[in-house]
Amino acid sequence: MTQSTNSQLRLIRCVTQEGTIKQRLEERGYDRDKEKLRDWRGFMLREPIRVPLPDGGIEIDTSQGLEQCVELALCFLKTGRIA
Repeated sequence: MTQSTNSQLRLIRCVTQEGTIKQRLEERGYDRDKEKLRDWRGFMLREPIRVPLPDGGIEIDTSQGLEQCVELALCFLKTGRIA
């Protein structure tokens, strides 16, 4: 599809600290999160925060301010790199 539209695929993974993830799951209170919270260590082993990215992808730490995250993402989408 990227060839037919003359576009490039850009991969951005947004991450944050483990404590922030846990807090967000607790606060949203979804049934699907109960097992994750009951076995937090197991969940982190099954779903690690950081795994290898394909070449050319970037990670943005969402514990930074929103404006900085958006600026990094837009720069990467426009240029394929971050300043």
